[in-house]
Amino acid sequence: MPDTSGQYLISIVTFLKSASRHSASVRVSSAPMSVEINALVQDFTSQIVALIQAEATERARAAILGAFTGSGVAPIKRGPGRPPGSGRRGRPPGSGLRAFGAGRPHAVSDGRRLHGQYIGRLRSLKGRDRARVQAVRNKKGAAEAIKLADKLLRS
Repeated sequence: MPDTSGQYLISIVTFLKSASRHSASVRVSSAPMSVEINALVQDFTSQIVALIQAEATERARAAILGAFTGSGVAPIKRGPGRPPGSGRRGRPPGSGLRAFGAGRPHAVSDGRRLHGQYIGRLRSLKGRDRARVQAVRNKKGAAEAIKLADKLLRS
């Protein structure tokens, strides 16, 4: 006897996909099936269609009532959410491995530190004072520009 279970499954899946578009009287047609199995499949599909229609009707009713009462429709809950403590980043404490970027800070070069100080002070200055500090940096360097910026910021 050839294996026809795949054909039955394909027929049932096809029917379920089209259940919302068709009435419950749609017949599942496939290779010869016994009368009992055919009756069970018809009963099952008619129950699914009835449940889908009942749920759609209930949602529509709730939406209409919510619109008239002004209370709105409560959002559908999707589940319990994330488990407690899952919002932490990195590895759990005591795992022996450090997360990327954790640990001692890297040594910053003198040039980079000086540039950061220069930019920080330059952001505090406006207009003519800012242009003066930039000109000093171009001619004498960042250290002299920082000294001038400090003097201008104090006055």
